[in-house]
Amino acid sequence: MQKRNPDAATPGVRLRWLVEQHSQAAIARKAGVPPPTVYRYLKGAKIPADFCAALVRQFDVNPAWFLVGEGTPYLSDISAGNAAMAGDLLAVVEAMNAVSKMRLGTLAGKGHLRVLRELDDAMRSHEELKERVNKSTRPIFAQLVDDLQAALNAHDRDQAEILFKAAMQVSRLCEDESLQIKFLGVRTRLEYVRSNHELSIKVGRERLLRTMAAGEGLDVEVSLAASELIVAMRDYRMSAEGARFCRAMLDFDEGRPEIAAMRARLWNLLASLQLDLDDLAGAWVTSRKMLERPDDKDIELHAAVAARLMLYGGMARPLAALKIGEQSVAKSRRVMRFAGWLEDETELREVLELVAGKGKEWMSRDDREVKSMGWVAEALRGNGEAALAAFCEHEEGLALVGVNRASSDFARAVRSCQLARLAGLRKQAIEFLREADDQLARIPARYTTAIEHRGTLHRSAVLLLGDSKRDEDAARVRKARAFFVEKVAAGFACFRPMLETKTPGG
Repeated sequence: MQKRNPDAATPGVRLRWLVEQHSQAAIARKAGVPPPTVYRYLKGAKIPADFCAALVRQFDVNPAWFLVGEGTPYLSDISAGNAAMAGDLLAVVEAMNAVSKMRLGTLAGKGHLRVLRELDDAMRSHEELKERVNKSTRPIFAQLVDDLQAALNAHDRDQAEILFKAAMQVSRLCEDESLQIKFLGVRTRLEYVRSNHELSIKVGRERLLRTMAAGEGLDVEVSLAASELIVAMRDYRMSAEGARFCRAMLDFDEGRPEIAAMRARLWNLLASLQLDLDDLAGAWVTSRKMLERPDDKDIELHAAVAARLMLYGGMARPLAALKIGEQSVAKSRRVMRFAGWLEDETELREVLELVAGKGKEWMSRDDREVKSMGWVAEALRGNGEAALAAFCEHEEGLALVGVNRASSDFARAVRSCQLARLAGLRKQAIEFLREADDQLARIPARYTTAIEHRGTLHRSAVLLLGDSKRDEDAARVRKARAFFVEKVAAGFACFRPMLETKTPGG
């Protein structure tokens, strides 16, 4: 019984598989080389083209399989059409082998000119072969990409993984650039689902660049690729890079009316990213520019940004912010997070009821942040110890998907500190405070954190360490107060009450 064909990465590994089928001595004898030579190839020595040709002739080995790992090991196992393609590849190998034996100074000889002509003919044949392969694989590749996209839409992860492996193989044979770009777009989604966020962004960046190279200016396809890439950057907290992409796309814009909706989305994304970067003034300017352009105006799309602008600027409370535009998950999440920062039990419970109450469909009650805010409300009611225990137990068993782990760990430590503080567990709260500080210090500069989380952390520092006599604690309180002074000066009036907050011993 023939042994299983390995998923081999190199010709040397594939040669080892052939040795297992035929013996090292048989291969050496039929290939016309000494057994020690075969041994050296098995140990990693470079395998020459004439040895490859001998394997094809003597053992019916498929040269496409031996050279690049494509197809089945033996020509007898593949169709007549594929066998012809393998034969064409062998002709190229043999011609290149003949050229490799020439001496550079003797290329003018008639025999060598004949070999060069044969190489030229073989290469022409190879180009024709590539075109035939490209033509035959194009419909297969297109169907695989469509099926992969459908599997992702249906949330069928197992089927998507199978289809992705097949599509990756076929993509190597198909040179249709439009299909390759489409495949990159689908792969960007798959890597995101896999939680390979940085790889997703890398693939998305390649998709955007290739889309721009294939198109003419900022068309619909380029705008779609750009906006999806920027959303991925925003969700993974790569706000500065996302904002740079946004500005580049808007500067690249030629004002085409057919992409007005996409342009509105880019303006909205830029304002959102500016808020993530604490650039409140910049977000106001971007929002005004967007709303002043009649073709780009999209009030509903802008509702989440508008709500944040009003909250941060101290011009609205959470319940009022929820009434700006239609309800959405993005707006609900940001308003709910802000209500948690305020630490007003009544208002926080009203917000939770509006965004995730019975009969509401905007956010699931099982959402991580909905649960977290629910425990904050419980702690504000006086059930702090139970809320903290429930929160820690929930976080310990949580499988995080679709988040930046560094920012997520920081948010968890901040919430633990807040709950312990509200429960009156001062010593435990200070331990969580130190942990949150350490987490924040370890986050790379390219990533951002929610300003509500940083505000909650610094409020906890003021309230927990304000009466400490230790120099280290006094320095930490000064740092917290400096944060609030800086943000109020930048327009974040929501933090103004912290400028008037006295320390516990003050």
